[in-house]
Amino acid sequence: MLNRADPRIPSASPLFADPAGLPLLLIQVGTAELLLSDSEGFAAAAGAAGVDVTLSPGEAAAATDEIAAFLRKHLG
Repeated sequence: MLNRADPRIPSASPLFADPAGLPLLLIQVGTAELLLSDSEGFAAAAGAAGVDVTLSPGEAAAATDEIAAFLRKHLG
């Protein structure tokens, strides 16, 4: 709940925050989700800020396998 706060402030939405310094990211989003374009924009901003980011639009059934592969790659 924003309690009348501006929805464009970073504490309300990461889309308006500076992503520099974030750890590596895996962003999964459904191809039919309302947040697809926001996810694409955030991934682009994070990448431009030097964050190692993987954007993966797709279906939920494949997401679990992708998460496991991502964790194995980065955590061993």
